[in-house]
Amino acid sequence: MLKPMKIKEILQLKESGDSIRQIAINKGLSKTTVQELLKKCELHGISSEQIVEENYGDLLALLYPRERTDEAQKEEPDWETVHQKLTTRKRTNLKYLWVEYKEEYPDGYEYSQFCNRYAQWKGVNKEVTMVQEHIPGMRVCVDWAGLAPELVNVKGKATKAYFFV
Repeated sequence: MLKPMKIKEILQLKESGDSIRQIAINKGLSKTTVQELLKKCELHGISSEQIVEENYGDLLALLYPRERTDEAQKEEPDWETVHQKLTTRKRTNLKYLWVEYKEEYPDGYEYSQFCNRYAQWKGVNKEVTMVQEHIPGMRVCVDWAGLAPELVNVKGKATKAYFFV
């Protein structure tokens, strides 16, 4: 499902005379995606100028009716509880919490949507990245590898073993 501003940009490119192939390359989409979007917009009489005036939810409901109704029927997790479990429980990650969620709501969100919605709730923008160049041998990054297990020697004395990665 495309965002309204991206839809507007695609419509503007089409209105300026670009081909479907050129638009697809320009926007990093498949030709089929662009073609289907343009057909839906033509069917509903949507132009690039109308997207500014239209409500985001109304536009998506108009262009993607099935996806919006399926989405509305899914049970939304309690993100505050999910976040609390992530920060307080040891050895817990989103995958474990998603499995718990799916056991309670089998028709709920799949893992990728669960993670996306948690990131949205938390306010994280997944598109932000920072490329770091690493010259081999110049730096080393060290971190703890989980909880420290106890090793017991033949005399029965236990010592903690700390692992770094």
